[in-house]
Amino acid sequence: VPGAAPPPSPPATPATPTTEIATPATTALVCGSCEPPTPPERKVQTNTSRCWTCNKKIGLTGFKCKCEYFYCPKHRYPEAHSCDFDYKTKERNDLAKANPKIIADRMQKI
Repeated sequence: VPGAAPPPSPPATPATPTTEIATPATTALVCGSCEPPTPPERKVQTNTSRCWTCNKKIGLTGFKCKCEYFYCPKHRYPEAHSCDFDYKTKERNDLAKANPKIIADRMQKI
């Protein structure tokens, strides 16, 4: 009907927060001929007398991290230089080797 008022809009409902679950990226192959992406190659530190992070001269006080780079006293800790070495996996493997499972026999032999 021309000249008629538009229908009333529904009452506004309070917005409910939506939560998104972050899922890790999968490396599933889409087709059989595709290859998984290769990780980027790491740079090699050629000058071991300088800190890898700040390039400060370290001399004899340099620290070699498990990620194979040398750092000054300020950046020697993994948190200070965003270390890419996987400490959790290494420690889990070390614990598994040091503490093997001991399974007793189900029945004692006489």
